[in-house]
Amino acid sequence: MNAVESRIPLVVVGGWGVDAAMLLPLFDRWPGEIHLISLNDALMSRCDSITGVADYLLERYPCPSVWAGWSQGAQVVMAAASRSCPQVRKAITLAGFPRFVAGEQWSAGMEVDTFETFREQVSQNAGLAWRRFQRLLIHGSHDESQARQELRPWLARGPSVSDVNLVRGLDWLGSEDQRSLWGALPVPTLHLQASNDVV
Repeated sequence: MNAVESRIPLVVVGGWGVDAAMLLPLFDRWPGEIHLISLNDALMSRCDSITGVADYLLERYPCPSVWAGWSQGAQVVMAAASRSCPQVRKAITLAGFPRFVAGEQWSAGMEVDTFETFREQVSQNAGLAWRRFQRLLIHGSHDESQARQELRPWLARGPSVSDVNLVRGLDWLGSEDQRSLWGALPVPTLHLQASNDVV
């Protein structure tokens, strides 16, 4: 790898209700420029789907880069990578999934009833449901007290997206199905899952 390749930019896309800056510690040794993209109101209000977000980001970040996405952000990254554009040199998914909700010939997703119950909770009290979700992110970590301490400032800030767009993001999660796309990606891809990363 030459010096230019070692400084390739990194585009990081956060997941549902999660500020992409929360992921920065994972990439703090990245040698090149890092672009953090959250699925916030500004982005979600201008796009009508995961594919729409991917297309918008491809226009906004034209430089060849490595793209990494966490959870729902992984779907954005995979949609961008599927376009065979020079902007996406390599793709990394973190706790990603081609389909979030279980369905025919897809038992790996969240059960439909569980998903609909959570969606209803978000519709009724988005702030409370969002905080519960954030706490679930650290459940089972090997140092849960440290994880709680690190999560505290993010909880204090609250979600970086409105209640309406939290529900909208769940609608996207409920309908997106990238199974065929994940099986035939035109760029090198690395999928990272932890032992507790089950939907």
